[in-house]
Amino acid sequence: MRPLSVQEPIEKESLPAQRVTYVGTRVGTMEALRSISVVQLAILYAIAIGCAEVLTTYASPLLGLSIHLLVFTASIFHGAIEPRPKAMALWLSISLVPLIRIVSLGLPLGAVSLEWWYVLAGLPPLAAAITAVRVLGFSRRQIGLQLPTGAGWLLTIIVISTGVVIGMAEFSLIGQVITVEASTTGQLVLFGSILILGTGVVEEVVFRGVLQTAAMAALGTTGGIVLVSVLFAVMHTGHGSILNVWFIFGVSLYFGYVRYVTGSLLAVIAAHSVANLVLLILAS
Repeated sequence: MRPLSVQEPIEKESLPAQRVTYVGTRVGTMEALRSISVVQLAILYAIAIGCAEVLTTYASPLLGLSIHLLVFTASIFHGAIEPRPKAMALWLSISLVPLIRIVSLGLPLGAVSLEWWYVLAGLPPLAAAITAVRVLGFSRRQIGLQLPTGAGWLLTIIVISTGVVIGMAEFSLIGQVITVEASTTGQLVLFGSILILGTGVVEEVVFRGVLQTAAMAALGTTGGIVLVSVLFAVMHTGHGSILNVWFIFGVSLYFGYVRYVTGSLLAVIAAHSVANLVLLILAS
């Protein structure tokens, strides 16, 4: 009797025909993925999402939604068969970006009041981000869900104060993008609180938390921050201002660097929230 540790190669003819076809297809797909660099694939995803946003804004929302659905499906499938662990985490994290637009387009503004629209539109991406964190094995520290330490506190305070400048600058570029329907101070406070949670918290957890963690692991610090900034910027195409897209790209580079240096999302969540509150106040 041969030792169990000694195994002879299985002849191809001994495998069922369907099994041989499956194995051959899977190996061929994995080899094809290895032949394309992670950087090239990341650029392709960014281009596809950018095209979807342009079509949504300037041509047909339905066509843009269709491309977002394709990118969403492709990125999840891609992550499922990706043989490189860091790249796999990146593709699954990228799927969160088209999901944001899929949810917002699938929930018409007229369906509910604006403040509750932000709540409903923010919940699915947040739930998906939490799921991604668990599936990919990211810790809270890795995605920045921790307080800054040492000099990080001083930088955090400085960054938060810049949120006012960012909000005023964006308002000068795109004008009133938030229609406030609040007749009392209480309603305005409620709207502002929901705006903070629905945009500042959710978007930063998705982009600077989950996505930047995966992107920096797969592309390096600079490459990861740049990719996240490109994706974050193109998702603001809907405001109809190319200049604003470039402005948001610069802000995102700034936020990404702060997140990297402090190791915490606190500064960027707070600065993002302050910027949105400034937009809300200027619109009221």
